[in-house]
Amino acid sequence: MCDSKTHTWQEAFKVLGINYNPDGTLNREIQIPMEDATPTADPKQPNQLALSTDIPLSPYNKVYIRLYIPAKTPTYTKLPLIIYLHEGDFVLFSASTVIFHEFCNNIAG
Repeated sequence: MCDSKTHTWQEAFKVLGINYNPDGTLNREIQIPMEDATPTADPKQPNQLALSTDIPLSPYNKVYIRLYIPAKTPTYTKLPLIIYLHEGDFVLFSASTVIFHEFCNNIAG
């Protein structure tokens, strides 16, 4: 039989490097590489696959949707819609996290 101990959410947050604020928001102590949205073509990136922009969903909680479109799309071209939801509710990561930003860039391109 396995000995199991119940842990509190405070203990879990400490291990994950997360601070719980009195207003209910969370801050991460761990610095994760982030990437800004790229709403315009970058002349230094001739092979840029996609453009992206952040659309506020809930400014109070700093929740946003990052929208991606191919960088080179003929005018009046219908594009498929892909909705990518990251599991884990972005507790540790966000759409700005480099790995997710690059993944979505590649899908859009």
